[in-house]
Amino acid sequence: MLLPPLTNLSSIAAAQNVNQTLSSCLENSQQAACRPDILAFMTFLIGFLSSSRDVPNKRQSSRRSPKNRDNHNNMNDHYDFIVVGAGGAGLVLANRLSEIPHWKILVLEEGSEQPYFNEIPAMLITNPTSESTHTFSSEPEPFACAGNPNKACLLPCGKGVGGTTSMYGMLYTRGTRANYDEWAELGNKAWSYEAVLPYFLKSEDMRAPSILKQSPGVHGVGGNLAVDYFAHRDNVSLAIHDAWRELGYPEIDYNRGYNVSGVSRMQHLTRDGTRDGSNAAYLRPVRATRANLAVRTRSRVVRILIDPKTKRARGVEYVQLEDDKKVVKKAWARKEVIVSAGAIESPKLLMLSGVGPATELTAHGIPVLQELPVGRNLLDSVKVEALTFDVEDRWMTMEVEEIRRDVNQWLRTHEGPLAALGSLDTVNHYSVSNETRRRDVPDVRIDFIGKMYRSSGRVEMMTFVPRAYYNKVQLIVVLLRQRSRGEVRLNRTDPVWGDPSISGNYLSDPQDQRLVVEAIRRAKKIFDAPTFVARGFKENPVSGCKDLDASAESEAYYECLLRRYSLPGFHYAGTCRMGPWADGTSVVDERLRVHGVRGLRVVDASVMPAGVSGSTLAATVMIAEKASDLIKADWTEDARRQRPYHHDMNDGDINNNMHHNVHSE
Repeated sequence: MLLPPLTNLSSIAAAQNVNQTLSSCLENSQQAACRPDILAFMTFLIGFLSSSRDVPNKRQSSRRSPKNRDNHNNMNDHYDFIVVGAGGAGLVLANRLSEIPHWKILVLEEGSEQPYFNEIPAMLITNPTSESTHTFSSEPEPFACAGNPNKACLLPCGKGVGGTTSMYGMLYTRGTRANYDEWAELGNKAWSYEAVLPYFLKSEDMRAPSILKQSPGVHGVGGNLAVDYFAHRDNVSLAIHDAWRELGYPEIDYNRGYNVSGVSRMQHLTRDGTRDGSNAAYLRPVRATRANLAVRTRSRVVRILIDPKTKRARGVEYVQLEDDKKVVKKAWARKEVIVSAGAIESPKLLMLSGVGPATELTAHGIPVLQELPVGRNLLDSVKVEALTFDVEDRWMTMEVEEIRRDVNQWLRTHEGPLAALGSLDTVNHYSVSNETRRRDVPDVRIDFIGKMYRSSGRVEMMTFVPRAYYNKVQLIVVLLRQRSRGEVRLNRTDPVWGDPSISGNYLSDPQDQRLVVEAIRRAKKIFDAPTFVARGFKENPVSGCKDLDASAESEAYYECLLRRYSLPGFHYAGTCRMGPWADGTSVVDERLRVHGVRGLRVVDASVMPAGVSGSTLAATVMIAEKASDLIKADWTEDARRQRPYHHDMNDGDINNNMHHNVHSE
């Protein structure tokens, strides 16, 4: 396969990674990843693949008619729908809404185009620069992330076209039937399992024949998202799978909706050896052919323009980066503004626009247009990464010729080690004994991921080494549905440009702590499996808790593990909760319309009223698929009754009343 043209080469991104690597290598000169030949090759590779093959073709753009060409004139920039965010939900909406040829759609995205290296499965979050990733930090956490500076949890999420789907682990998990029936019980009758299953089927293209045979009727074929097993499995992954089976766990399909406790190969979003996500699945196939669809990158929306008298969303104000200059622009929506910026950025944007808790808005001088509990109910899974075992050279080597061979193989055929995630191929779901909430809803998920650590200690090498190469394997216990709830608020000193203030409150509920401790005890039994014993896979001592007796498994020892090695699960949801207005806890109704504001919806993971037993991507895509049909139904039936809304109203008062306007740096 030919490489993309080398335009917009991200040399700064590559340089940042080099600096991180060199600083780490000064103390670890004998580390394999620190050898000059490997450093030089990986530096070249990352730089060479930092361009994007999605940069709009100027020749194609010039062929568009003047009527449909993307118009940058502020006063005439009219669209039917404006979608904020080009991530997992926003690009589904872009595809489905632009199916109506006379509807004009604008998608605004703060980040840039998806870099080519993100299409390589093994390049998992290997280049966490500002161009491709938001890295937020929580407030100091009392019960988690104690191993981090200031006890703050790092909260990465995707930025750029494709959003988090362009940089996460590609795991495709829907959750269970009980998850969605709970949504319905919370007042969202249209979101029961039977109601949402058709949208999972619509979005899915299951490519594993064994799964289709094992679970007939619950998987889709021919949808946008390619779901498959990785074509490549390494020896460590095979050993992990065998060990779980030796311990008596049944082989299951965790996406069939019921009886989902057991071991299985992971179902990943992968298409013929490449990463599949919302960009590849929903935008790329239609972007060059639909003249009614415009996508603007490097465009940060800072305010939704809401008429304070009619409480109708009329458009957005955004800042576009042009030749390193920030230009303030506006775009107008004839029908709706749809916020799909994710569970952290969506509540921030609503609050900046006057929709949110009154005390929070007035503290920042923002007029309260609609009081709603925006930012509350932050949901996330939590994980503990305490247990590791070493991988000997006979299982894994790292030579520059081997890496070069694997890279060439992937570029030619999309096969080989780089088409997978090393040991991250087998997963075990189970419930622990003191689970009392719901039957058939697993508490935890157990993953194993290989990482390159320094030759001594537990510090991971901050390099751009693909996940196919590692010297330790980390056992990860993921608590899928924690009781603890967090909150997203505006930045105290700079609400517009500053990162939101986030309190995750991870493991603040004692029941969550008990579940994780029991899950760790149970997961440790894998080291007694014959396969692990035969291969010499032994549990490493846990640094940082060495003064406590691990063999005694005391309360103090497990408390140390939880506090020091707990991290966010990166499955943020719930901050614009869906539900009836009367319950006082919801932000949007079951059609995802913001309570009390016309022409404004939220469509992303933030609307989830309760969590799902897995990662949120599959559910987010389902939400956007269903929302697209809701929007089409609303505007097809009511189109003749809708009154046009013009842009001639003076909206300057809203901006003038804000202490922090968009021009501040």
